[in-house]
Amino acid sequence: AQDGHINSPVIFENAHFRSESELLEHVRREVLKDALVKTAKLAVAGPVSGKTVRLTNLNWNIQTETAAQMLGVQHVELVNDLAALALGIPQVPSGQLLTLAKGKPQSGPMAVIGVGTGIGTATLLDVNHRRQVTAAEGGHVSLPLVDKTLSLRLLSAIGELEPEAETLLSAAGLLRLFHAVDRKPSSAANSPEEVAALTRQGDPIACQAFDIYMQLLGLFARNLALSLGAIGGVYLAGAVLR
Repeated sequence: AQDGHINSPVIFENAHFRSESELLEHVRREVLKDALVKTAKLAVAGPVSGKTVRLTNLNWNIQTETAAQMLGVQHVELVNDLAALALGIPQVPSGQLLTLAKGKPQSGPMAVIGVGTGIGTATLLDVNHRRQVTAAEGGHVSLPLVDKTLSLRLLSAIGELEPEAETLLSAAGLLRLFHAVDRKPSSAANSPEEVAALTRQGDPIACQAFDIYMQLLGLFARNLALSLGAIGGVYLAGAVLR
């Protein structure tokens, strides 16, 4: 990083590593190398409690002292990934934001939704000119559904009549919706990436599934904004939205 900006981010996918230890050791060898780093802060996808965190959608446990040894640093701090994302929102240049619904943001709470392997939420507040953030497991709330959005047939195909938000709004949720919409199941798509590719190609099943997905995401974002009083805006981020 330089002047508060990350110039060349390096991405390592969890799926390519058998454990958190293997990933951390890889980061030490390939990224940190001989750099004189004293403290590392890890943004992790799970509720942080003290010095240990268990990732919500991955059977990994990260403990600060062990992580410090793996990385070769003196100290490791853990922070929820959505909390870290929320704290960074004010630093994002306006030219790197895509406005989906124009409004007039006011000084007040900002809601952040992360859409990827799971769904995470966070709220950013300005308290006495200091930023404070609260992270939550918003993806595990029941998703409010209306008949125009999902029919009983689709819900039955998904296998849940009262699904959690994460069931349908995560990356895997897009694939579930595709297979639920497809009345003649085929092998046209076996991953969220393939559904996205079919959508870009204009495939009618994929487009219908994506349309339902976006309606549900909009409904989820609206309810979160109303619940939090997010007059500062609602921000969406994550791999699914790239």
